[in-house]
Amino acid sequence: MGAYRELVAELDLRCRLETRSAYVYTDDDPESLEAELDAALDLGLPAVLEPVPTSSHLALAFRDQAQFHPREFLLGLAGKFVEAGGLLVENARVTEIEQDGGRSRVETSLGSFHAENVVLATLFPLFDRSLFSLRLKPVQHFGMAFQGPRGQFEGMFIGTNGPSFRSHGDLLVVVGESEEMGHADNAYEKLERQARERLVLGDEVARWSAHDLVTPDGVPFIGTFRPGSSHRFTATGFGGWGITSAMVASCILPDLIADREHPWAELYSPWRSGGVVRQAAEQAATAVQHLVRGKPRCSHMGCALSFNRDDATWDCPCHGSRFDVEGRVLWGPAVEPVEVEGPEGELEGAETRGTP
Repeated sequence: MGAYRELVAELDLRCRLETRSAYVYTDDDPESLEAELDAALDLGLPAVLEPVPTSSHLALAFRDQAQFHPREFLLGLAGKFVEAGGLLVENARVTEIEQDGGRSRVETSLGSFHAENVVLATLFPLFDRSLFSLRLKPVQHFGMAFQGPRGQFEGMFIGTNGPSFRSHGDLLVVVGESEEMGHADNAYEKLERQARERLVLGDEVARWSAHDLVTPDGVPFIGTFRPGSSHRFTATGFGGWGITSAMVASCILPDLIADREHPWAELYSPWRSGGVVRQAAEQAATAVQHLVRGKPRCSHMGCALSFNRDDATWDCPCHGSRFDVEGRVLWGPAVEPVEVEGPEGELEGAETRGTP
């Protein structure tokens, strides 16, 4: 968090940065938190076990953590980037990346762009159909916001087997019900029920879903897009820890682009070993399982799409692409729309408020 505090102060970003404690709580596995405490203390982290109002067991507490408004942070950062002479192109879908001499040509819906170095920070790396496809598992997360009384609790809470939550002004933000992509069912109902069992909640204000990618060993992939490549890079597999991992990527990638050594590069390299064979086999099995007739097929690699009634979207369980009810791309790695003439009545009663 020190790096974020320094960046926010240096650029004077107005993103409501607040120092908070972070708590990890459990309903039925206190021994795991004791083991986490020992590991944290071995690393010199300021962790303690203490009671919290949301669990009958002690929670693992970390002091001097922080929260901020991510959209306000990103808008402020983008503004500073443009002020410094950077070019920010919005509403442009990348459709192809090709080598053009010693540079890359990036084709988009708004035309071509050329660059010596390209970083694919696109959640799932675009245009990969082998080396990352078999090593990244898409996991979907659901969130809801409710009116709630101020001062109900202090800090940010992460549940090992329950919802995670924090306050934001008069709102309580609750996240949970994580499922492998394409397998969610009544996720918002389950999440709300769990949240109301432990928190004082008012009316629902918003709901949404997102997904992230998980690597075989839980450590993000940050480095070159292909083994030995020197001008194309990626950062992916953040496993739900996007803000933390993004700062790590911002430290590693500039050194790699400048052909400098970085002490973390080997740890985060996409080409390290660690659980690769097992997860590759699981992902291959998932892909084969979803090569099903009679369902719309993803335009990325042909997996059968699952209809997500919670969000009224068509989701790819293999690599995480999402499409709206008209077949238009919402999230990659797919870049082309699909035909979604599904079974009659598929949309009947489907929830649409959470559509991303």
